[in-house]
Amino acid sequence: MNNVTLINSVGLKLYRCPSDPKPEMIRNDSNVRDKPGGTEVLLVNRNSYVAIAGAVDRLDAAGLFRESRNTDASSWSAGWGITAWGGVIVPDNASVKFGSISDGLSNTLVISEQSTQLTALAPTGTGIVNDQYSVTSTGGGLFRGHSNGRSANGTVNPPSRSMDARGQTYTTIRYGINQTTGWRCQVPGQGVCGGTQSTPGAGWNSEGANVPLVSNHSGGVNALFADGSVHFLSNGTDLLTLARLATRDDGGVIPNY
Repeated sequence: MNNVTLINSVGLKLYRCPSDPKPEMIRNDSNVRDKPGGTEVLLVNRNSYVAIAGAVDRLDAAGLFRESRNTDASSWSAGWGITAWGGVIVPDNASVKFGSISDGLSNTLVISEQSTQLTALAPTGTGIVNDQYSVTSTGGGLFRGHSNGRSANGTVNPPSRSMDARGQTYTTIRYGINQTTGWRCQVPGQGVCGGTQSTPGAGWNSEGANVPLVSNHSGGVNALFADGSVHFLSNGTDLLTLARLATRDDGGVIPNY
């Protein structure tokens, strides 16, 4: 709470893309809340960037990309999509080291953009949903995220198929770059505009695990790689290439991108 209070209404330019049209500040909808959900008073930085957790198994049309490290229907939040942990920034502090990035630091994505507004249809009807809290992984502000719980000594538990699948300031690659339209909210498992729990109607339009990488830049998004370099990924980057870049150790051949 001390850190959330210190950052109240302070904008950190490091976390913002200059072309991001969404408001710079957002209510403190974090796991460390100053008020009960929905009535928070403190404002925190709205992040333009998301961590890359990995990629969804068989996401390409030919099914060439294979990944066993995905959440599944055993997760209570499976309605929000599929979270992977084959990337670099994942809740797995025991196994993700520089040495575990066997594909090479220059071939592995770490962070990219969600720096424009996606739009979607409401759960029913023809209404449009495009407010700052919806159709995004960054609707909870900078201070958001989860792990798979902790052991008695405080160590973060390794990821599992049943862990929380929601995307909170990170995303798991599943869809193409700058696919900003064509979605409907609360479609179970879609992973873009929220999801649903086992209780009908107990869903919301944010925290999809598979919100695409998007930006206001012409033709693509910027991406930070594990070696510290920044590359521009075009809208035409095919899903197989994107999945291989998002995964630290798949061993696949990565063409020019």
